[in-house]
Amino acid sequence: MATKENNSMGYQFPYRTLDVDIKDVRIYALICTCQIMYIPSILFGYVGFDCMFVNLSIQVIAQFAILSCKVKTELNYSKNYHEGMKKLVLRHYRLIRLTEELENNFNFPIMQQLMGSTMHICFSGYYVLMV
Repeated sequence: MATKENNSMGYQFPYRTLDVDIKDVRIYALICTCQIMYIPSILFGYVGFDCMFVNLSIQVIAQFAILSCKVKTELNYSKNYHEGMKKLVLRHYRLIRLTEELENNFNFPIMQQLMGSTMHICFSGYYVLMV
């Protein structure tokens, strides 16, 4: 949004904002700096947490897939599979405990992240439509 017509320099903000009367370059620079900081804060605040949680989820899924392959191998190619199955059952139990621990630790932060992202998208959409 361009500044008022009586301003000969015609400053323009990086993002749409409410009508601000700019009479000083310092005010313009301050508002631009604040607006430019939005991108890194959204990037590190929202995307960083999502990437971390997706990475943890993929790691657990991969561990279960590896365990599944080991169980198939143990059942198909082993004559005395009782010892091997004990180790695989123990590993399965540990993976289940890991998933329960991840669920307990990340339930609230994921809900918080989803609610925050939803509210942010709603407010941004409203702002785009109304301004």
